[in-house]
Amino acid sequence: MGGTPESSKILFSGGCVLTLGDRIPNFAQADVLVDDGKVAEIGSGLRARDAEHLDATDSVVMPGFVDTHRHAWRSLFRNVGSNGDAHVAATSLTQPEDLYAATLIGLLGAVEAGITTVVDWSDVSAGDEFADAALQAHRDAGLRTRYVHAVGAAGPGGAAIREVLRRLMGTAG
Repeated sequence: MGGTPESSKILFSGGCVLTLGDRIPNFAQADVLVDDGKVAEIGSGLRARDAEHLDATDSVVMPGFVDTHRHAWRSLFRNVGSNGDAHVAATSLTQPEDLYAATLIGLLGAVEAGITTVVDWSDVSAGDEFADAALQAHRDAGLRTRYVHAVGAAGPGGAAIREVLRRLMGTAG
């Protein structure tokens, strides 16, 4: 979600606001002011001259959902068959650009479903350029994500994965 370049504020007005929290009640109709990606105020008749105004009448305004276990790259292979079939299909991801596109489509599909925070378990065993491509898709998707390289460190390519972990942790040999 983004405002105009001049403004980082968005005012949703007149929507059914579901806060999903204990401290702030739900509202049958209210306004929500978002400032720099965070909810700044909820109430009726809010005004903000420097905000982008969005009419939320007949809409539900609520926080996004959190998905803690998604394999974003598999979005291109849904309904292919069993889990093993998806991995066989993954061999068609021959270039980092392929993994980038598959991951980005998977993350954007999450947004379409109302999910704004994703933990992406990437179980494609490939080199650093594939991980870099997946990470770029995460940056380009524009939502909160965590990338988990979920290939077992003891399996094929385990030495390479252990080397990446050493580099990330800043430890030697």
